This record gives sequence, structure tokens and C-alpha cells, in this order.
Amino acid sequence: MHFNDLNNDVLQMVFDLLPQRDIKTLRLVNKALKLKLNLSIKRLFLSPNRANIDVFKAVLGHTNFREQVQEIVWDDARLEKYDDRLRKEIEEQESFVHSVLELRRKELWGDAGWLSIEESLRLYRALYDEQEAIINLQEDVATLRRGLLELPNLE
Repeated sequence: MHFNDLNNDVLQMVFDLLPQRDIKTLRLVNKALKLKLNLSIKRLFLSPNRANIDVFKAVLGHTNFREQVQEIVWDDARLEKYDDRLRKEIEEQESFVHSVLELRRKELWGDAGWLSIEESLRLYRALYDEQEAIINLQEDVATLRRGLLELPNLE
């Protein structure tokens, strides 16, 4: 008997024992299992980050996933404002860090790209500005309030 031929109830009992990341992997590598395995979202993360807020709102808009959520994790970590005075210190350390990490990076990812200090700072500043806009508009707080009202199975 092939694994895919097992009864859906038996498969579900087995998969209920697996961590969510393993279920996601199984769904990616096996088309038949993708159709049989349901994703479960028991925990939602929320922070002043566009991606987190968008995912949170998408789950609220999905009947099945909304019913599954039992916990909200409020991430209060914040990006700090970049101080241009630190740039010189960062640049001095960059050559050392770059040489040490370059070997490890190539070992792990081969020829994948490496962000320059300027590209890294641009990305960081964009994320910081986005975070500040979300905080100023209190969009993260409004999303949390909405979740508290619309998620029926919070524990």
C-alpha cells in the first residue's frame, strides 16, 4: 500500500502529531498530500511590521483559519533609529565581518548575493520608516483590537 492511499482519517491522526513546519514541508513536496493536509494556524504574531499585519488581517478574513487561532503573540521588539555617527564604526568593522562571514556564506548559500552596507542601511531605514508609520497610525493596535473581537477561540 502506498502512503497516499491511506484513509484520510488515518492520515489526519498521524499529521495531527506533526509540528506545523513539517506539515508545510509535506504539502510542498507531495501534491496528493497538499490536497489532504489542512494547514493549522493556532498562533498569530503581531508587530508594527507590514508583513505581520497583512498576514494577521488575512487570517481574520479566512473562515477556517480564524476559527483555529488560540493565541496572539504581541511582538514589542522595535527597530532603533539608525544614527549616522555609527556608520564609521560599522564601516570599520565591515571588512573584518565581511571576510569572516563570506566564507560561511559561500559554504551555506554558494554564490547568492551579499548586500552592501549601503543596501543594508537602505533596507533597514525603509523597515524603520514603515514601523514608525504603523506606530504613529496605531495600525498594529487597531489590528490587535480587531483580532480580540473576531477570533472566537482565543485562550
